[in-house]
Amino acid sequence: MRAGETLTADDITWLRPQGEFPIGAEEQVIGRTLMRDLPAGYLIRREDLK
Repeated sequence: MRAGETLTADDITWLRPQGEFPIGAEEQVIGRTLMRDLPAGYLIRREDLK
């Protein structure tokens, strides 16, 4: 995904081990905007989102 794109439910996959966003925390990620380009499979961090 590219910086400036808004995340949707189709853009994320929950994997273990969990990172900053636990499974079930979709409301903390969906609808947020990426601050930088992220490759597929990247563990999204709070600082990656606007």
